Amino acid sequence: MAPSTTSGGLVARVRPSCAALVAHEDSSVRVNAEKVHAFVEELDWTQFGELTVPMRFPLNFRTQQDEINFLSASCGFRLSDSFASLQYKRASICIDQLMFGLLGMYISVPKLNARFMQGLSLDLVANYFSIPLERDEELSPGIYIAKPILNECGQKLVEREMEDFGAFVLANLSSSGSGDEEEKQGGSSAVHLVQQLVTTFPAFDDHRECRGEKVYFLKRAQLAVESIYRRFKYDAELEARINRGEELPAGQQECELRAAGIVACDQIVAESKGRLSTLDVSFYLWRVGKEERFRGLERHATRDTFFY
Repeated sequence: MAPSTTSGGLVARVRPSCAALVAHEDSSVRVNAEKVHAFVEELDWTQFGELTVPMRFPLNFRTQQDEINFLSASCGFRLSDSFASLQYKRASICIDQLMFGLLGMYISVPKLNARFMQGLSLDLVANYFSIPLERDEELSPGIYIAKPILNECGQKLVEREMEDFGAFVLANLSSSGSGDEEEKQGGSSAVHLVQQLVTTFPAFDDHRECRGEKVYFLKRAQLAVESIYRRFKYDAELEARINRGEELPAGQQECELRAAGIVACDQIVAESKGRLSTLDVSFYLWRVGKEERFRGLERHATRDTFFY
């Protein structure tokens, strides 16, 4: 998917584009206001506090750039939950194993940099993440999507003469931006960094064309910046498809689900009346979904996309 272009900031397009899609009269997905209220009222605040603490990795980083590079790269190396759930059920591969693969990659290579990503082979990706290549593509689809995207990220960094993702992030954090005064003041902001990630790397350009309009999610770019800085209701047929574990092809319903997730999170934050922040809810939902009590719940799966 080619980089998105728009006259306004890309991040500012996420909420309104998602809200407009979910509000469409023919949308298959609706956000249940009662469930939003129940989510906030029934929230386990002890668990919430535990799951919103920033993740710490058992690594000794050589420099600040090195650590920023690892955090940024992890958002690109992380295979999507739809791949992980399939592999977890059919090939004993779980999300923790994928993270261990990333840690092993960091420890074993001289430098997790642009040149390394540019030259990553399918064999190396499969080896680091312990995904057997002798199994067919249906059993390990993630590596067939991840490998060329990792190569492309490395290529983009090389083209810009950036040593690694860490160098790219630091260069954009120190940038004063350009244009009007507001842009200059926001040059070192999270919004600016998300914008640069999205417009530079197709792997971070997470948007879809739906109902003739662009709908923006930008999950990976925002996750990368969050890591550095710090339930919906569907129609019965759609819910049944998800619960049966059917793949949901890229398209309108899948786009509506993701848009409704953003709208629902906004409503949760509003319902909390200041007790929750968007950042906290993001980290909490991502991590609580991996808790044992939620493992049995089906997630909608769209396996021909890299963005989630």
